Amino acid sequence: MTNNKYVLSWVNEMAEMTNPAKIVWIDGSEEQADALRAEACSTGEMIKLNEKLLPGCYLHRTAVNDVARVEGRTFICTRKKEDAGNINNWMDPKECYTKLTKLYTGSMTGKTMYVIPYSMSIVGSPFAKYGIEQITSAAVSEIFSDGVSYKNAADKSDETIYEARGFDTVVLSMGFSSRYTHRDGQNVVYDFADELKDIVPEVHVVGDAVRARRALDATKEAYDVALKL
Repeated sequence: MTNNKYVLSWVNEMAEMTNPAKIVWIDGSEEQADALRAEACSTGEMIKLNEKLLPGCYLHRTAVNDVARVEGRTFICTRKKEDAGNINNWMDPKECYTKLTKLYTGSMTGKTMYVIPYSMSIVGSPFAKYGIEQITSAAVSEIFSDGVSYKNAADKSDETIYEARGFDTVVLSMGFSSRYTHRDGQNVVYDFADELKDIVPEVHVVGDAVRARRALDATKEAYDVALKL
């Protein structure tokens, strides 16, 4: 299905945690869809309707103990509580990860894990949305084989070490600086973009990250990169 090492690594990580009996990648083919429908019909999960009156139609009932979500168990997990808004439940991201890791560990034992590629809107459409994470005010402190750790440079009171891993494209833009502080307090200047290219397939540098100049020129450069992506 994919050769993207970050996607494969994440799927393997989730499989190790949830322990499914098997993993099925959904490929979008009609042959696979027919096989899944047949399997669901054989277990009674789905019921095939009258082919003459309703060709190609099936009845699939929601499980009686299944709900989309309940308000009391829905949380916005932001670094700061105030960012969640005053009408939402909030939980610290680390607390949520700890809680969910316990719940998900071994949760798929004996079951099938389905990996479903997902795109908001039609693939290739100008409205299509894919997974993108925007990180601002980040002071990188360490580079790993699959990502980086960083601090929030805009908030000196925030001593949290954050991590970003598994990305396949990075855009360094306005405000980017190649000055890096090592753990021993030594300041050295090096090309951060070149360092990233060792772990990320695609790296783009735009705006003032290239050189200080008119905002219009920098914006045009960023727009050109966006079109490529």
